[in-house]
Amino acid sequence: DALTATIWLFSFVLSLVMVVVNIVLAMIFGSYSEVQSSITENDTIWRTARHLLKRLRHFSLWIPNRDLEEMLSRVGTGSNISAQKLQELCPSMLWEQLHHLYATVKLRMLTSLLRGRKNTLTEALASILLAVEDVRQGVSLMSPDLTQARTTHHWAEDPQLSQYD
Repeated sequence: DALTATIWLFSFVLSLVMVVVNIVLAMIFGSYSEVQSSITENDTIWRTARHLLKRLRHFSLWIPNRDLEEMLSRVGTGSNISAQKLQELCPSMLWEQLHHLYATVKLRMLTSLLRGRKNTLTEALASILLAVEDVRQGVSLMSPDLTQARTTHHWAEDPQLSQYD
């Protein structure tokens, strides 16, 4: 029957188009949320224009981003880079560029902390508590007579509450 085949074909094509549109929209929204999470409050058109004007004014002295990436890749990913160390790596870097880099990094980190993962603060506190516990256990291994009176988990246990168990 031709009518039934036409209806099935039309519904199949329609459902296929809906799936493809859904996939395209998911990619667009995913890219949008990724870009939105990396934008800070200070990323306005006026600040960007002012930064570009500074960069054009100091064009011959401004170190290109790819050169900065190359110099920073030599340092390694695990090490902290202070302003002094960056100045040693790039002695010709202008103060404006150095200030812009650190201000941008600070704002991006703050934005990713506030917008990104909601459990970052609790995870940081938990890791600090675990590190304190590791230090306490290390001290107790070095001098057991100092720590005999204390329990190893006194920050997590309350003796007043344990009497109700």
